[in-house]
Amino acid sequence: MNKREHIAELNENAILLEEEFDEALVGVQERNSVFVPLYDIHKLIDIYIEKGLSGEDATDHVYTNIVNAYLGENTPAFYYSFME
Repeated sequence: MNKREHIAELNENAILLEEEFDEALVGVQERNSVFVPLYDIHKLIDIYIEKGLSGEDATDHVYTNIVNAYLGENTPAFYYSFME
């Protein structure tokens, strides 16, 4: 069972980003008894940098268009890890 299938089994209405971002999909988070996909913000930014955006543009895009988007209770969750 892949990540997407596992999440769909927990919550068939979970909102997932496009498959190209599956590398940043690190797990699930339970929010008010609803399981939602959990994405690593740093990995999302890295994916956009690999696509040709500058670090600043990638960061702006991820926060403005993905992290701050709210689509209801099935909206993905995001985590920010400490950089070493």
